[in-house]
Amino acid sequence: MSKLFCTGDTHGNIDIGKLTTRRFPIQKELTKDDVLVVLGDWGGIWYGNEKDNYMINWWNNKSWTTFVILGNHCNYEAIEKLPETTMFGGPVRQVADSVFIAETGVIYTIAGKKCLVLNGANSHDMWCRKEGVNWWAQEAITQDEANKAIIALAQVNDEIDYFFTHAGGGVASVMCGYTPDSSDIWVDFVMDHLPADGEWKHYCGHLHRDMCVTERTKILYQDVILLHDTDCDIDDGACANLRADGFRVNGETIETNSDLNGGDF
Repeated sequence: MSKLFCTGDTHGNIDIGKLTTRRFPIQKELTKDDVLVVLGDWGGIWYGNEKDNYMINWWNNKSWTTFVILGNHCNYEAIEKLPETTMFGGPVRQVADSVFIAETGVIYTIAGKKCLVLNGANSHDMWCRKEGVNWWAQEAITQDEANKAIIALAQVNDEIDYFFTHAGGGVASVMCGYTPDSSDIWVDFVMDHLPADGEWKHYCGHLHRDMCVTERTKILYQDVILLHDTDCDIDDGACANLRADGFRVNGETIETNSDLNGGDF
């Protein structure tokens, strides 16, 4: 029995406040059978050396299992050196005992749900970054990676429950004030191959806001949502954390607390 959660970018220690015990109290009831998906720009492996150990240990010591989708602010060179193993029915990179990184174009089974992953996105701030130091060319989604996802879909008759990406796709980018880029185009390409009458949902990060784009696509950033609970057959995407901006529980706004940003990091 397990629960499946999902959240947006964490950027190392910059945006992990949403996952403290104060902001995400349900974690006290979770076990390693429960899974939290981070939709890119995780930042747990950034330096590619011992400087990453603090954040890796922080994640590994959490009560749940972490499953990372890769975004654009990721040290791809260091990640590609991690050991490979199998988790959730597919190939992954193992960071620690309970921290894993998804391979692009693969369908995983998590909490009984079929989840297609397409890693990557194009950086909006590439102009101020240096290749091999804080920017890596592997960030952009390629045609080969999109085709790999299409082949994986064909093997399950295009039937999935969730499509996890970092890039948002064309509609999401336009709604957030950006011109769609090559990675958005490949996200759209894959979504065009998903059944129009299916019940699949698309969750993405990257755009630094929490927003429903369409009936299928939702951008996540500070929200932590419960996608599925095998114990009680919950499958509704309810907000599961307390929000700092007039914070919310399960989508309802309640009284703010000036001390909310404190807690265990």
